Amino acid sequence: MSSRTASAAGPARRLRVRISAPFYGRSRPGCGCKMAAMGHRVARCLAVASAVAGAVGLHPEAVEAAEKIRTPSVQEATSTAAPQRALLDRYCVTCHNERLRTGGLALDALDVSRVGATPEIWERVVLKLRGGMMPPAGRPRPERQTYDGFRTWLEAELDRAAASRIEPGRVPAHRLNRAEYANAVRDLLALEVDAAALLPADDTGHGFDNLAGTLA
Repeated sequence: MSSRTASAAGPARRLRVRISAPFYGRSRPGCGCKMAAMGHRVARCLAVASAVAGAVGLHPEAVEAAEKIRTPSVQEATSTAAPQRALLDRYCVTCHNERLRTGGLALDALDVSRVGATPEIWERVVLKLRGGMMPPAGRPRPERQTYDGFRTWLEAELDRAAASRIEPGRVPAHRLNRAEYANAVRDLLALEVDAAALLPADDTGHGFDNLAGTLA
């Protein structure tokens, strides 16, 4: 090998050694230690966060809370509704059936395992039960614990059904009413204007003048 080739190979080997060495170790003495320490701290924080997340995820209370909010299966709903159906048939359906429809209410054909399918009917039932008005005086009535248990179960089923189909809808774009317009002018331009004297009166709905439906 010639001296020219050897001299060319030498710097190349040295260059490779320099590249493989840590950059911070060559350029800023002591910085590598700081970077390494920071890396260790980040790793410890991540490990602690993972451990905490795992502990929370596996905690019995967290599992229990998840079980409470999950949607029951059809089989579970049917088995839970069976005693409620028997209670209705015994104390309510005698009057509230498709043939008599006392009070315009028929409970014999309703699916008790699907309370959320007819919430308007079951809400009426809940109101009557809260007031203790049904069954009426003189008719057989279940024990207080059974009575309250059925009402509580029915309320829970209605709440569960409502939570499963939240439909907030949308608010249409609308203009400002007179008071809002005056406030906007004051905040943006520092001018006090008499909106009532300058603008026509706003339409109202249910006693409010800032509803989107009346300000379209």
